[in-house]
Amino acid sequence: MTLEKPQEEYIKENKKDDDFINHEKEVANGEVTPKDRLENQIRLATLLYGTLHDKNFDVETHEGRNRIMEFWTEEKDGEKSFSECYRNIEEDDGFTDHPRFKGNIYKITIQDVIYYKENKRLPEE
Repeated sequence: MTLEKPQEEYIKENKKDDDFINHEKEVANGEVTPKDRLENQIRLATLLYGTLHDKNFDVETHEGRNRIMEFWTEEKDGEKSFSECYRNIEEDDGFTDHPRFKGNIYKITIQDVIYYKENKRLPEE
């Protein structure tokens, strides 16, 4: 009995990993539309990181993508993380009936996340 995987299986698994990483980069770069909440957060985190923190970061590197997500999930001085504010927007009772959001997570912008972080409520419009 061998513990090594057949070469075809190994290549197939690595291809999936490469495809996933390439798709993650495309989401972060805004080249494809996010297909779920996680991808939407990756997109927003990338935009916010580039706006508030480092305009010259490299989303192509593993280190760059990790820095972005650490920034997105980091809690500072007792404040909620951007990630938690994003979730709070989604879970807010007014999210479904909000005139702009209407329950659509893809309408959440980085400005909305910042507003929620500062004001602890949904923006008016």
